[in-house]
Amino acid sequence: MKGQEAIGLLFILIFFIGNCNNRPKDQDKQIVIAKINNSPIYEKEFLDYYGDRDIVTYSPEVKRKLLVNLIIDRVISEELKNITLSDTETKVIFEQLGNINNDETKKILNNIYMLHHFLKQKASMNFDISSEEIKNYYGENTNKFYKKEAVLVAQLLFKNKENSIKIYKELQSKKNKFIEYSKIYNNPPYSSNGGNLGWIEHGDLPEELEAIVFHIRVGRISKPKKTTYGYQIFWVTKKRKAKYIPLIDAKEAIKRAILQNRINAEYEVLIKNVFRLNNIFINERYLYR
Repeated sequence: MKGQEAIGLLFILIFFIGNCNNRPKDQDKQIVIAKINNSPIYEKEFLDYYGDRDIVTYSPEVKRKLLVNLIIDRVISEELKNITLSDTETKVIFEQLGNINNDETKKILNNIYMLHHFLKQKASMNFDISSEEIKNYYGENTNKFYKKEAVLVAQLLFKNKENSIKIYKELQSKKNKFIEYSKIYNNPPYSSNGGNLGWIEHGDLPEELEAIVFHIRVGRISKPKKTTYGYQIFWVTKKRKAKYIPLIDAKEAIKRAILQNRINAEYEVLIKNVFRLNNIFINERYLYR
């Protein structure tokens, strides 16, 4: 199981814990798709768990991942209800997080610690991240901390040249009317947000549009230009030069990335242990039918 797939299962586990206790009626007529220590999981329960009847049409690989998540939930959910971390245990987990206040990350770490309790192990994850480790990550992933040149730009789109020229001339002295004209000439969703395209980096737009927006001075409104989409006017309100994010500014993001990598690896181990400590049967014929 790949790291991203594993953490994806963890997110689902967090949100769905405790939702798999309802047994379908008329079980004798149901298809058994898996067993946990001889306790069956029926197809109806599988479909109800995700609320998606189209799961039966998914590929065998996708169905297996979804079924594994349900199995893990079934095995662990009842045990987790009886687990409460002490203040000391919580402190041990979070005192190493520094300024990381991401609630989702904390929820994941907390859940992993509880899973270790269930498996009667002591948490083996190392939550301490050294300055040297952060520095090495930055050096090995420099491309992740590079920001391209970008512009904050809004647009007006016209169907004919005459209107575009008329509005352009008016905007030279009344830029505050740009939002008003956006409601008239732009299509949704741009008609309701003032024509705002947001921050556009080099490579985000077709070449014909990039050639326009990246040559407009800040605060200027471009002359109408005929493009594939019609006649367009652009208003550039801010520009950002290309630059590398310095290590000091990237530190918190790096700490989160390192922790996430550890979580991924740890969760893979936990999944293996769940299967090792329980008699799990998966109906492969069901997956491939």
